[in-house]
Amino acid sequence: MGLNKSGQRTYVTIGFGKIRQKCKSDHPESIERKLQSGDPTYAVEYNSIDGILDNIYFKDDPKYGRSWNLLITSGNENFSVQVKEQTRYANDLLKCIPNLHKGKFYTFTPYDFEQNGKKKKGLSIKDEADERVENYYQKFTQLEGGKWQIENLHGYPSYEGDSKDKDELQIYFTRVLKFLRNEALQILQQKESETISENEPTTEDIPLPNEDHQDDLPF
Repeated sequence: MGLNKSGQRTYVTIGFGKIRQKCKSDHPESIERKLQSGDPTYAVEYNSIDGILDNIYFKDDPKYGRSWNLLITSGNENFSVQVKEQTRYANDLLKCIPNLHKGKFYTFTPYDFEQNGKKKKGLSIKDEADERVENYYQKFTQLEGGKWQIENLHGYPSYEGDSKDKDELQIYFTRVLKFLRNEALQILQQKESETISENEPTTEDIPLPNEDHQDDLPF
């Protein structure tokens, strides 16, 4: 269950395809990563985190930016998982929020790898039955020949511009992110059993900078 670490509240982030708990460089399980700036960052890394979802809340920090935070309980352990908003991990999380329920058991598994020369990065979410929590806003159907057909649902913005125009793509991704944020805030507020707070109180103030700049959108 969880990360098998003790403590009142364990703060972790998602980056580099891992669940990361920051630590000092001399920690026996420390793994060094390089930020886009070239500076090193150290953390104990885990493949996934699981437990009961207690809450999801949004935070807009004036210094470190916007993030979505998951409060998870695993046995006697409590975890706060920070997901920076402008990452593919947050994009996957936001697309699943309508299908997530407070008090239910979930496993959150970030990934970052290459397959057939293509970059694969995101966040997989499974329920207690090991069934994948589905994307609420897009339906993917594989056609003959291996191609995929994407159907946008529930008002998800469609892209009608030039797929090679980076400026148009950036504008579109910004519009998608704003749509998903507004949807998530509205949906979480409407759920009677799932409350949301933009300033969730914590036992200690630990600002977490964006460690993995290479995860930033567009994707």
